[in-house]
Amino acid sequence: MVLLAWITAAPVFAAAEVKNLYEAEVNVVDKDPRVRKEAFGLALMQVAIKVSGRRGAPANPVVVEAITDPSRFVQQFRYDNAVPTGTEGPAAEVPALTLWVQFDAPAVDALMGEAGLPVWGRVRPSVLVLVAVETAAGRELLSSDDAGGWADFVRRIGAERAVPLVMPLMDLEDRSRLRASDVWAGFEDNLQGAAQRYQSEGVLLGRAYERVPNFWEARWRLLLGDGRHEWLDQGEGLDAVLLAGVHEAADRLASRFGGSTATTVASGVEVSVAGILSLRDYARTLQYLDALDGVSRVDVTSVDSDNVSFRLDARGGRESLRQVIALGNVLGNTLADDAQEELNGGLSYRLKP
Repeated sequence: MVLLAWITAAPVFAAAEVKNLYEAEVNVVDKDPRVRKEAFGLALMQVAIKVSGRRGAPANPVVVEAITDPSRFVQQFRYDNAVPTGTEGPAAEVPALTLWVQFDAPAVDALMGEAGLPVWGRVRPSVLVLVAVETAAGRELLSSDDAGGWADFVRRIGAERAVPLVMPLMDLEDRSRLRASDVWAGFEDNLQGAAQRYQSEGVLLGRAYERVPNFWEARWRLLLGDGRHEWLDQGEGLDAVLLAGVHEAADRLASRFGGSTATTVASGVEVSVAGILSLRDYARTLQYLDALDGVSRVDVTSVDSDNVSFRLDARGGRESLRQVIALGNVLGNTLADDAQEELNGGLSYRLKP
């Protein structure tokens, strides 16, 4: 309970900007135009999942139709030699090609709107992943430098979903605070110090074990500001339950933070910011608001002492704007959510130092 309360009240969230949201890489056998077109389609499927936050995006009829003619969404592409996946065999001798594709962001956003899918902005919550794995040798926490490569596996899945995942370093500081036994037992209060160190928007706790030979089970708990989410995954191999667990966490994050399905821009969202004491503060606030995902226009409506009011045109309206601002570390909320509702649809903040 203590960790959950800390997450809710934490003054700083380690939201991260996803810089490759509209990019994807696909393995190809050669540079044949027909192969390239098919690879463009696969890359567009990956981008649709990342941009919308929805695993089922490629099955949407509008997206399916777009995949048949993906070239119109492509901005640029290039071929690279893939890093061999093994040290023996043909894969090491003849590296496969990868096709890197960058898609036109406005065109993809328009496609999502036409498909009735949300557009999840570039600023997304980071999640601290704490997974205790039980083997014959005992219980061990997955860390950023584990020899088995499982941390890289988890981060790769997160990258496919465009969700920033943080693995513990397990350095001296972590070892003094983090114990596999606490993660295994779900002792949230004992993990408070470690969670505070990484300042993540959420914490994903997992305990994985081999129930019978080659059949694994993992119990998951995702801690977010709005509560606790728990589920169970089973599968053949540790990779199967890790894959399922990260995907489920990404689904829940997308549902919580993943933006609006609105295809139009709502105008006239009022945002009041206190604590603006200098031209530098004013410039910083204006630049921040103008750079927010989904914001197409910012106007100043009034200046009163240290308080400046702005009117924003924002895709998805007030609620989407509120969620995006909550992920940042520039403006602090001055009112509880219920009090915010009384501001005639406006939002009230204070500029942080």
